[in-house]
Amino acid sequence: MQRFLTAITLSALATTATAQLSVVIPAGCDVAAGNSSNAFPWGTTASTWGGLRLMCVYGATNFTTQNVNSPILITQLKWRPDNNAPTYTGGIFTTATVQLSTSPTGYGGVTTNYATNHGPDLTTVYSGSVTHTATPGSAAWTVTSWCVDITLTTPFLYDPSQGDLVIDVDYPTGSFTGGSVGQMDVQSTGSNSARIFASSMYPAANGTSQNHGVVVDVGYLPPSGYAYSVPYGAGCGTPAITHTSTGRPVIGNTIALDTGNLPATSVIGATLFGLAEFNPGIDLTPLGMPGCSQYLSIDAQQIWIPVGGAGSTTFAIPNSPAFAGVEVKTQAAALAPGANAIGAISTNGIKHVIDIN
Repeated sequence: MQRFLTAITLSALATTATAQLSVVIPAGCDVAAGNSSNAFPWGTTASTWGGLRLMCVYGATNFTTQNVNSPILITQLKWRPDNNAPTYTGGIFTTATVQLSTSPTGYGGVTTNYATNHGPDLTTVYSGSVTHTATPGSAAWTVTSWCVDITLTTPFLYDPSQGDLVIDVDYPTGSFTGGSVGQMDVQSTGSNSARIFASSMYPAANGTSQNHGVVVDVGYLPPSGYAYSVPYGAGCGTPAITHTSTGRPVIGNTIALDTGNLPATSVIGATLFGLAEFNPGIDLTPLGMPGCSQYLSIDAQQIWIPVGGAGSTTFAIPNSPAFAGVEVKTQAAALAPGANAIGAISTNGIKHVIDIN
């Protein structure tokens, strides 16, 4: 494995780039619509008020329950319409401001005093025009029907261990030009979130609501110099076999790569290592492995014998700064007679980004 890493370093250093990741909050809304709706923040023109301000505070558990347990650099925010909403033609909010901070009170302690809900790391992450694209209507709605997409001009460093995330949107009346906008997607049950809103009393807050989380896709990067591992794809088998990592791929560290849910018929397994990521994976159905995929180039492997439905190998990262930023992908596979036509099954993949801390 050490020789493999040494061999790939020269080619990888020149080409490795960190891909943006994302997480949808409140948790669970990445695969299903929220159970409620509201016009705030991007579904009203605020034409009868002085403006519209919506501050949402999202509990850190919305991140940690989705494997975001470390600091992230938030670079993008996206909102979507309610799944029951009709088609909207959209338009442009010519003047809007978005601010982020880490809440000092938590979502359960919010008040109508906007300032006290913001933490000392308050940052204006975007100020300018915001486009609301046309929406597909309920018949064509999907979980990726994002209608407002903002790339932050100032990224925000958020650490879930330090508190809940505040997303604060504000725009004045008269700033909207264009056609129609309407209800946004909201999760109102078990959302670990709260809102503070200013509409008819703008700029003062009208009130607060608990368990009100507007659905937002949070795009992020790990902070520079931060090592991380992220899974992708899915394993096959019944139940699907899994591939997980223990520890972060920090230079000089050794992490464990574990395979689980192996059938009792498994006789031998392998952890595969590669530079290239196949996402979505290469369908292995033509080889007699229905539902299985190959998620990486196979450049090296470590063999292991399953014990009690599990297998494990170690991944030793050399103690050299030359490996900072190198990406290595891993996946596991096992021979399991009877599992399918050729008796082989495979796991999900994991992308490991090696770095100094």
